[in-house]
Amino acid sequence: MNSFVMIQPALLQYCFEDSQPTPVLLDSCSLKPDVILLMDDFFHVVIWRGEKIQAWYDKGYHELEEYANFKTLLQAPANDAKQILGDRFPVPKFIQCNAGGSQARFVTSKVNPSNGGMGGQ
Repeated sequence: MNSFVMIQPALLQYCFEDSQPTPVLLDSCSLKPDVILLMDDFFHVVIWRGEKIQAWYDKGYHELEEYANFKTLLQAPANDAKQILGDRFPVPKFIQCNAGGSQARFVTSKVNPSNGGMGGQ
């Protein structure tokens, strides 16, 4: 299984519409502003936040009681990443980034640019 992940990274989408993570295409159309992605390429485990999710995080919505569902959405990929990091040897590098950030290159370098650019817009 680990060899397969090295060749074809796994990309999971977390969003408000689905209670469970959903596998998505390793394609730029998956880079949406209102989702969180978890990418596992064996050597790196990356949590990527879309622009809208990152803006809500920056405003501190996850700390407000009335936005408990947003806090839950943020915790789901973090919990899954923690499990991957705990189970794998050698331990992959963990990266948390957002759309447009310098560390986002770990995700954007792996996706196919289906729409001629990055960002899935």
